[in-house]
Amino acid sequence: MPGSSRDCLPNTSAKGSNGRPFKRHQQLKLALETGTFAHLPKDLLELVELFRSYSATDPRDKIYAILGLASALETDRLASRIDADYGLHAKGLFLEFARLVISGPDALRLLRNVHGSREQSSNLPSWVPDWSISLKIRPLAELCKPAYLLPSQRAILLKQPSLDVLKLVGKRIDTIKAVGEVLNESSGEASLQIWNSWMSLGRKHGLTPPEAFNWDAFSIPQDYRGFREFQEYSYLQTKIPKHCSEICFGRRYLLTKQSRSGLVPAGAKVGDEIILFPGAELPFVVGQDKSDNMFYIVGECYLDRVFLDSLMQEKVYKRGVYYLK
Repeated sequence: MPGSSRDCLPNTSAKGSNGRPFKRHQQLKLALETGTFAHLPKDLLELVELFRSYSATDPRDKIYAILGLASALETDRLASRIDADYGLHAKGLFLEFARLVISGPDALRLLRNVHGSREQSSNLPSWVPDWSISLKIRPLAELCKPAYLLPSQRAILLKQPSLDVLKLVGKRIDTIKAVGEVLNESSGEASLQIWNSWMSLGRKHGLTPPEAFNWDAFSIPQDYRGFREFQEYSYLQTKIPKHCSEICFGRRYLLTKQSRSGLVPAGAKVGDEIILFPGAELPFVVGQDKSDNMFYIVGECYLDRVFLDSLMQEKVYKRGVYYLK
């Protein structure tokens, strides 16, 4: 990810006398030359993702401060539809931005950025990223190689019953049967104990333990700083697959009712459902609020050695409508 929490967002929202972003092409060129981007972003959403870890005194500047930069991208169709209105509070801006993204062709890319219902602001719907919070872990869709993601297709969005509820068509393909402890960044010994408990949980249920996952499904970005203490310690203690710490930290080991194993967010729990949403890159874990029967997004899910496109095509899994709050 670009920068750290100490880095500050660039001032790219300045306007010239014609009302357009000032020297926007020069600003974009400078950002590229200084190595801010690993590749050329295509729109405002990608820029907001890239600058998410940068600090901003005003959380609204997580979007407003890079409007000028986004306007320099020939492929952007979002920045021109947003005005820097500081009369709008952060919650309203994040919700407005989310609704703008889901109205476009790559709607559900938005969902890779949710922080988890337990960690996001309680005032935001679970499907709306809280851009004021930096992600502690990289999205799984960013770590998985393209061949292991769902093919690109349009999301099936239905008319929203209210501004903060997303009505979405999806397929329930499984339910969580058991989860391991969260593999947090801690001492190498403590992390290794949790890793070993994952191994024991898999063997207990006769399912693939994490050590035997298809780790070739992942591609670790070169700028990933990793968790060296765990890597060095685990290397001395046991044969742990290369780069597993970058993928597994902040997540839980997963076992499902249909005898699948994989990785889920820290907030996932037994009984949560695993849903394939057309237009998403990976399956999502969703929980259900029994008080109103509505659902909430927990986060992305990796299912080991599962062909997602085949699951999407299988008729045994019926489509349903999910009201996400």
